[in-house]
Amino acid sequence: MRIYLFFGPPGSGKGTQANLLKQKFPNISYISTGDYIRYHIKNQTEIGKIAQQYISKGQLVPSSVINQLVLEEINKIKTDKLSDKVIIDGYPRTIQQLEFLIQNISKPYITLFFDITLDKIFERICLRRICPNCNSIYHLIYNKPREDEICDKCGSKLIQRDDDKEEIVKTRYQVYKVQTLPVLKLIEEYGIKLVLIDSSQEINQVFEQVIPYFMS
Repeated sequence: MRIYLFFGPPGSGKGTQANLLKQKFPNISYISTGDYIRYHIKNQTEIGKIAQQYISKGQLVPSSVINQLVLEEINKIKTDKLSDKVIIDGYPRTIQQLEFLIQNISKPYITLFFDITLDKIFERICLRRICPNCNSIYHLIYNKPREDEICDKCGSKLIQRDDDKEEIVKTRYQVYKVQTLPVLKLIEEYGIKLVLIDSSQEINQVFEQVIPYFMS
């Protein structure tokens, strides 16, 4: 199994690129820790209640919770033999999570680092809208729905996530700089290939940078 880490700050376009890859290569598996956590919050599970306390403040969900979620999803993919290529988005976000991944799951095949400026992050995140029903992602400038604030796919009313609001985004970015950026250095020390992606460009231009790493 090849594990591809999608790494970068909030709003860098990791989820958008992963979904484009899944459309082109349906056999690719995709693990988004953010999507799983939001599912648990929406359904008010015990994990969701714990996670909400941290996310509402722009903080990271405890590693013990995230590690277990990722391990369970990887085991499902292995059991069902769904794919030999797995994208993990939003994990690892701490050194402890990276060490857990390598020791208990697998050493990643490659890390794609989606680089973007803080100004661009604010523009992308604060104008982002999500479909609460089918999880489709839109943007009020770059990827507008055909009908204002309505999902093209299922017709649901789009929402702005609480963690996409400006004050929370500022906190998330500071947490990212302090806790997550150091993971990049350790990734290189472990000998995991690290590729820089300029994610400030348009979606299709970013995709052109990403797709060559999935062609083999």
